[in-house]
Amino acid sequence: MNAHPSQHKRPSRLSASDSASGGSGSSPFAGMTFKVLTWGMTSMLSLYAAQSMAATASTSDSDTHAETTNNELPTVNVVSTALSDTTEGTGLWTTGTTTSSIRLPMSVRETPQSVSVITDQRMKDRNMTSLEDVMRDVTGVNVMTDTGGRYHFESRGFAIQNVQQDGANSLPGSPSGNAYRSAVDLPDMAIYDHIEVLRGASGLLQGNGTPGGSINLVRKRPTDTFQASTSMTVGSHGLRRNEADISGPIGLQGRLKGRAVIVNEDRGSAKSDVDSDLSGFFGTLEYDLDDHTRVDVGLYRQRSHKTPDIYGLPLDNNGQDLGLSRSTFLGADWNAAQYDRLDLFTSVTHDFDNGWTTKGTLNFTRSRADSKGANAYGAVDADTGYRVAGSTLYDGASQYHNTADQTAFNFNSTGPFHFLGRQHELVLGADIRTDSSYNLTKLKTYRSTNATDVSADKGLSANVFDWNSGAIPEPDWASMSASLNVHYLQRQQAVYAASRFSLTDDVKFIVGGRLTEYDIYTLDRDDHTSTRNRWHGVTTPYAGLTWDFMPNWTAYASYTSIFQPQTATDANGKMLDPIEGNGYETGVKGSLFDGALDGSIALFRIDQKNRAVTVADSSECKTSTSCSEASGLVRSQGIELELAGSPLNGLRLGGGYTYNDIRYEESEGRYTKGDRANSYTPRNILRLYSQYQLPGEWNQWSIGVGMSTQSDTVSAKPFNIKQGGYTLFNASIGYRYNEHFDIALIGNNLTDKRYYEAYNNRSKYANNFYGDSRNVALRATLRY
Repeated sequence: MNAHPSQHKRPSRLSASDSASGGSGSSPFAGMTFKVLTWGMTSMLSLYAAQSMAATASTSDSDTHAETTNNELPTVNVVSTALSDTTEGTGLWTTGTTTSSIRLPMSVRETPQSVSVITDQRMKDRNMTSLEDVMRDVTGVNVMTDTGGRYHFESRGFAIQNVQQDGANSLPGSPSGNAYRSAVDLPDMAIYDHIEVLRGASGLLQGNGTPGGSINLVRKRPTDTFQASTSMTVGSHGLRRNEADISGPIGLQGRLKGRAVIVNEDRGSAKSDVDSDLSGFFGTLEYDLDDHTRVDVGLYRQRSHKTPDIYGLPLDNNGQDLGLSRSTFLGADWNAAQYDRLDLFTSVTHDFDNGWTTKGTLNFTRSRADSKGANAYGAVDADTGYRVAGSTLYDGASQYHNTADQTAFNFNSTGPFHFLGRQHELVLGADIRTDSSYNLTKLKTYRSTNATDVSADKGLSANVFDWNSGAIPEPDWASMSASLNVHYLQRQQAVYAASRFSLTDDVKFIVGGRLTEYDIYTLDRDDHTSTRNRWHGVTTPYAGLTWDFMPNWTAYASYTSIFQPQTATDANGKMLDPIEGNGYETGVKGSLFDGALDGSIALFRIDQKNRAVTVADSSECKTSTSCSEASGLVRSQGIELELAGSPLNGLRLGGGYTYNDIRYEESEGRYTKGDRANSYTPRNILRLYSQYQLPGEWNQWSIGVGMSTQSDTVSAKPFNIKQGGYTLFNASIGYRYNEHFDIALIGNNLTDKRYYEAYNNRSKYANNFYGDSRNVALRATLRY
């Protein structure tokens, strides 16, 4: 397909006048100033690191010079079991402890649920810069396209809706469940030490125990000694990225330490007119009041722009692929979106002499998003490229102004206690969380004046084979009234407790519970009507058992309940009942090579009911243009195998296999007992990755290979659009000149496989998004 000339210009950015009334109204130069500052700071640090490197080289002794001349570097050695919860500098693809299950520090092997950890080293080796990059590597996780370059994540067939930073809630979502109305732009991975992903319900941690699991983003911390690094990346589709990271003691005899991370990125895409940019600054201070008390404080500011591809591509009237080029963008040349997020956080940690630790954490996140766009929507005649008679290729234009503020506080105490002659562990804690979200939506509908005239809609060219992105007129937003003007307020308060009883030296029993109160309030700001739902005394129990049946092997079993209030409404406008259910898991975990390699096999079953499913026929909805119905009992069950770590010096491995069968156990609505549920989840997912530092005189070189394969998927009823199974291959090669400088070339989708990304509502009308084409990136890193 030849792009129309108008497609080659860069999309316009949203101006203050594009924002809805009551928006931020910030100057369009504000984002530019922030970006220039961050680019400038990264450039200065790059020059500083290069200068320091040169100075170090000039003052090195003859032995060091001889060692460099010989081009030999020490092989990365396997680290012993003395691993911590910080992965930076270990060179490993595994970690020592996590708190993802019950907030007690335990190793992956000791945790009676499936936990994956993506370490700092693995993110570097695989060049992961976004959360969707990370989640594509995690065993069993299905990365789902939402819209406009946004994603959400599912595990075992259910959405992962619990996202934390340093163990406290931090990422507000869209209360309506509509991605268009979400203000959140996910943070860049440059600021994190590692990512912990718990699969299975996590109700003890967050109350709303969605069965998909939870994600904990663990931020980087200041280091005890000075270090600085900068990296520069260029790649396919105009990728340009620059990171800088500086850390170390600031003063007060080393008791005050700080860290700053700066990131800037510009990238295009295979699609005409679709690009994005991002600028971020992270700063944190850590102060040791005394030998037992530490205070942390910090912030993260991120601004980004994206070109929303709202509906992707249509199919023909039979639901078959049209063979459109990957460069096809069936949107308007004025499509644009801008995001602004601010994270503020602080914590106080005190270690008592008796082994107990108390920690209080406060997170505040403010997110703003303004977007506008129009895209093709409708079935297409495969021969002519025009819409099918009675349909339209211009469904409409939309503008969204979204804001979200979240305040989350967590306080907990952990430590040992003695009972019946044995030592056990206990955690006591409390959570308070408030989410305040606001959404203003304006919609402009384009309809053909003649339903049988397939050559044009109101005189606009509407041929997908010769698309004119400049022909779609941008509405006069200021003169339009809002179609939705809603304020959401959600509060959650909870207390929780869990204990790890040491029944014998080899058998541990974990039991806990959470008592939660929910309050959900919705206000229509136009007609001033409101709804309020409260749930008091909701109990979420948790139980687990581990048995070290061999020195390096542990068998386990666990149970947790599911309770999640939802704001989706039925055809009469009534809020649906909360999602409820239970999760069960049993398996075996092993920790080999002095803790450097973790392996596991797990069997799981999840029962869930009342999940909201969008009504297929919107004419049934009496109070809005869309509504939902509660699904019947859904059962997800399967098996997972996972391996991560370093079995040999210089070799890092990571991967896993998941078999997941999801079916309706009760008939409900358009689904009958025995039907495949969540059929957009692959039954089989296999992912394998490795990185190897060559031995001997070639040890400055490293190579990486990997693959990801999955079985076929089908979109939700009544659309039933099939995506066949596919396999993607990637590889990398790296060269480490010395301890200060290295370079790496990373390639993804090396066979240039053409496929559509997962989307639950793929249809012949819309929501078909191509996966990434073959791409490469070249990264150079300086360290001091």
